[in-house]
Amino acid sequence: MQLRWIRDVLGLTVCAVVAAACGGDDEGSADAAVHADAAGGTDAASGTDAAPAPDAAAPDAAAPDAAVPDAAAPDAAPPGLVTVVIRDGAGAPVAGVDVLFSAPDGTAVSHKQTDAAGTASETLAGGSMVTVAVMEAGGVGPTRMNLFTLGDVQPGDAIVIDGFGDDTPQSVLGTVSFTWPAPPAAGLSYHVTDGCNTAETDNPSAPTDLDISSACGLAGGTQYHAFAQAVQPGTSGANPDAIVAYSLVKNQPVSTTDVTLPDWSTAFASVSVDVVNAPAGAFAVVGDGAFTLDGIEFDPLDNQVFFGGTAAYQLRVPAVAPASTRAQTGAIFGSPAEGFTGGVIGIADVAGVPDSITADFAQYARPATSGTFDTTDPARPVIGWTASGTPGATDFTQVNLSWSQAGEEHHWLLVTNPAEVGPVQLPEMPAALAAYAPSADAVFDSPEVAYLAASWITDDWDTLRQRAGQPTATPPATDFTLSMSFPVFPDPSSPARAPDARSLAAAVRSARAALRLR
Repeated sequence: MQLRWIRDVLGLTVCAVVAAACGGDDEGSADAAVHADAAGGTDAASGTDAAPAPDAAAPDAAAPDAAVPDAAAPDAAPPGLVTVVIRDGAGAPVAGVDVLFSAPDGTAVSHKQTDAAGTASETLAGGSMVTVAVMEAGGVGPTRMNLFTLGDVQPGDAIVIDGFGDDTPQSVLGTVSFTWPAPPAAGLSYHVTDGCNTAETDNPSAPTDLDISSACGLAGGTQYHAFAQAVQPGTSGANPDAIVAYSLVKNQPVSTTDVTLPDWSTAFASVSVDVVNAPAGAFAVVGDGAFTLDGIEFDPLDNQVFFGGTAAYQLRVPAVAPASTRAQTGAIFGSPAEGFTGGVIGIADVAGVPDSITADFAQYARPATSGTFDTTDPARPVIGWTASGTPGATDFTQVNLSWSQAGEEHHWLLVTNPAEVGPVQLPEMPAALAAYAPSADAVFDSPEVAYLAASWITDDWDTLRQRAGQPTATPPATDFTLSMSFPVFPDPSSPARAPDARSLAAAVRSARAALRLR
């Protein structure tokens, strides 16, 4: 089970922001991460001089307590009834769903199943947790064991989970073979994307196949847009990949399996991005851009700017009459020598192609840095991080943890108060739900923690909590800001090693995926 809001916006686990840390496109691997010189000199990935680095964490970071918080605060409200209602996409109640009610410290209070009205209730103290457990049969793939936890639950809460099971997985609408126009120059690489999937080649004399994703389909999945680029490969962060020319097909029928791309174009518009209120102590402030067509985001590969200060930067936007232009601006904390600790990524979306865009970090989520991961008790791992400043524009906190064991895939998603500062701990699983808990042989992925802020979310946390984290408003088509901050975690396979460029790359890829609106 994945709630629609969690699936579409939080992203159960845009790189454009820290493109050097993620490779040139969404398909980049960790091997395309920045390769920082730990001995100093120039950081080839960011293009910034490795001058004396700031403190590894963002300034004024409040270190988390050494232990997971105990029960609710002394002035908390007395215990009261908490009710959970689960409905499907048509609004009908769903019976038989496992619901775990937990105390503030995560110990199990009770395990119940929803009744014929789709409800389950328990008396809880303030700051408790409610978890929904769902197993997805693997079929041809592994079984998926999913836990969704809502934190900071308060007495009297009536939590409604809508759209249960209403999760159409991404599929392939069809495979299209693209024939390239004549090469505009020698030594280029060629990329084509539908906004979701990307294919690339160094041989434009042969067609290139691309799977068209249902997530980027148009007209009921019968059409798509495809954006192709001829790219001059870069040699460093100071000399990144550069788009030489582009080609666009719009509203192309999926049923046409062989498509010849139009001639290359070199027409671009220039947009100035003004960066204001950048976080103090950031190792680097970086930026790039994207454009949208019918809600699909496309990322020209050379809209990559790496700078250590906060001066304005320029975006080159292909002259394709986009619906909107997106400035994607981020700040990185830590240093190549000491280890990267976190970052903040924000999107400022403006309709059309404006002369300028303001990237205002005061509208973005507050910084989160210095992730820690403790599996001393594998059944209840502890995830920690630090945060600087006040929640500000932050709307809520998200924690993701995935692991594999015994041929199964496990996922835990926690959505909780925007004021949350770790550590947090996986709730205790009672005997009836023991199969959902990590075992001693579990292989963990790096945790993902994020503070998220969106300009269209006007609900306060009390309202969001009643709606299981799903905002009242939906994302607008244009003219909005969306941001998230994230700590970087050590590699679980090498926990003693400071988070390096590879760890940063993994965190940024997750942040980019989480911020995609489609």
